[in-house]
Amino acid sequence: MDFNKASVTVIVCTYNRSEMLREALKSLVAQETAGSLSYEILIVDDASTDNTENVVREISRRSHVPIRYVLGEGKGIAAARNRGLSESSSGWIAYFDDDQLADPGWLRELYACAFDTGAGCVGGRRVLDLPQERVARLARTFRNLLGEVDLGSERKKCGRKEFPGAGNLLLKRSVFDVAGRFDESHARAGEDTELAQRMRSAGIFTWYAPAAVARHMTPEYRLKEHYMVWTSQRVGDNFAYRDYLEWGLARTTLACIARIGRAVMITTPIFVLAWMRGDEARLLEQKCLLWRAVGYTMHAFHRLMPRLVQPDRFFSRLEFRKERQTFSSGSNGSERAAG
Repeated sequence: MDFNKASVTVIVCTYNRSEMLREALKSLVAQETAGSLSYEILIVDDASTDNTENVVREISRRSHVPIRYVLGEGKGIAAARNRGLSESSSGWIAYFDDDQLADPGWLRELYACAFDTGAGCVGGRRVLDLPQERVARLARTFRNLLGEVDLGSERKKCGRKEFPGAGNLLLKRSVFDVAGRFDESHARAGEDTELAQRMRSAGIFTWYAPAAVARHMTPEYRLKEHYMVWTSQRVGDNFAYRDYLEWGLARTTLACIARIGRAVMITTPIFVLAWMRGDEARLLEQKCLLWRAVGYTMHAFHRLMPRLVQPDRFFSRLEFRKERQTFSSGSNGSERAAG
């Protein structure tokens, strides 16, 4: 691998987050590569109705980095990621979310890890874009729900439960030739988890690069109970999807029974105790864990009894685009969390 000839397409899939996207693009344009690689930025707009295209045009006019814009068909995140792959020709593909800020050395650090380890897939660390004292007050459960990805301070090969996620990821193009593209049939996120499972089956492992840092923008609405509960259900749903793909139905059903038992025997009593003590933070944490169990259970039961359990309304609320529609107060990213 020639470090000096690496070419990367940074794909940013977006939907109705024009102001967040503006900041994300500014951080990507400002990448410090020290001449170690060349890169372009490709925006895949999943049929936004705000001024996303104008923001892209505005940033591209001032950018020394090539920026391209592609209008998608509103089919969700997996389809948008695949569209970006089809529109690119680089040997390396980086995926970056539209609600993140890249540290100046983000892309360089991802590629350096790939170069040093020979990995075909590398993911980075994601921290919350909040004052440190506020982050310190958040329980780990909440930080994870808000998108924190911290697998330690050292490079490492990721295990089954340690995939960093497609929002901060670099892949060699040949990985898709072996493992296939993102599965567009699953619209509720988890498309990256499913791809990771196929990569592992093909003998392709992901490495973690802690110095490749993305900062996750955190609008005020994401710190509210309604959002925490909603995203807890999505996490549970995705956990069940991951387990079903890798373990099959029988083992996932057993895991579901175990989760229900834990929710009844452990989480619920802690919830009641927190309620009696008026401990609002602990109460919300346990509520989120209970709703995560509900998300897992709904998915598992749907797999077990698809004709009997058809919770379409429940699942449709968890789709990729619904965050912008459900939490409209923060849909354009204008409400950033304050200290």
